[in-house]
This record gives sequence, C-alpha cells and structure tokens, in this order.
Amino acid sequence: PLGMESGAIPDDSITASSYWAIDHESYRGRLNGVGGVGAWAARTNNFDQWLQVFLGMVNHVTGTIIQGRHHHNDQWVTSYKLQYSIDGISWKTYTGNNGSEKVFPGNNDRSTPVTNLLVNHIDARYVRFLPQSWHNWMSMRVEILGCTMNSKFLLKA
Repeated sequence: PLGMESGAIPDDSITASSYWAIDHESYRGRLNGVGGVGAWAARTNNFDQWLQVFLGMVNHVTGTIIQGRHHHNDQWVTSYKLQYSIDGISWKTYTGNNGSEKVFPGNNDRSTPVTNLLVNHIDARYVRFLPQSWHNWMSMRVEILGCTMNSKFLLKA
C-alpha cells in the first residue's frame, strides 16, 4: 500500500472534483477511514466526478482497493475507471489487454474492501478514480497498491 490508509499520503495530496459538504471532503476517502461521514462523497452523481491522489514521487502502481461509506447511509461505488498522470495535466485512462478503457468492479456493500490488481503496472505520480456506477450515492474510500520507483533491488548474475 502506498499510504492512503496509513496516512503517509498527506490530506492535502487527496483532492476531488467536488464534495457534498463538510465532513465529506476528499481526504475522508482513505481506506478504512471512519472520520467525518466515513468517506469522500461527491457533490453530484455524474461522470465528471473523480477522487485524485498525488503520490509525490513516481510510483509503480499495481492495483487499488476501494470501500463504500463507513456509516450513516448505504452508499458505494459499484464500478470505476482509473486515470493516471506524471505531471497532473496530461492524463491517461488505464486500458485492459484489449486496448479499451478498463472498467473495474467495485463494491456490493459499504464495508467490504474490493481489491483490483492491474494486469500491467502503471508509473504515476497522480492517480484518479472515476466512478462509473454507484449505489445510492457516489461515496468511496480507497488505497493504492504499488511500490516506489526508487526501491533498491539486489540483482545476482
């Protein structure tokens, strides 16, 4: 995990297209987070909404974990796409082996984490979750799986 749940990724590195109100902010979107209303919740339910994580340095991203809203209401994302960027300006959408944009399966309830591993890792400083379908409302908590590109490996000849 790259630091959403642990808090290694700072609150100000987690942004979103919008949020519903106080206690629904982007930084509430940490896996297993219980603060506020227990998730990031978008202001409106449409395909223009996203939750974005700035990883700082370039990382090898190998997967994601998502959850629904912790308490109050039954709200979760049932499918999503991933976008990624090095500079935060030029974005690519993750594609499957067939070259088309991959739609990942999401949650069936608000508490069970759903892990999706990437067939091909991506190198990114920014990762965006783009909800494509949801139950009741667009609310989510996330983690990003991977490792830093500056990880040292010992190779034997």
